[in-house]
Amino acid sequence: MTGKVLAGLTMSLDGYITGPDDRPGAGLGEGGERLHYWVFGGPWSYGDAAARLRFCLAVAETVER
Repeated sequence: MTGKVLAGLTMSLDGYITGPDDRPGAGLGEGGERLHYWVFGGPWSYGDAAARLRFCLAVAETVER
């Protein structure tokens, strides 16, 4: 059975997708979350369940179109 795989990636206008020092456990690097505030409508963190839910809903809405 083949299913759809969806992935999202954002990039700043100057071409960055992570902050400095990206590594396991800090995939966006130091302060990299700032680059992605626009997706979540403001500040968020990896532990922010509400932000993850908003992101999933936004992706689902985009896929439905």
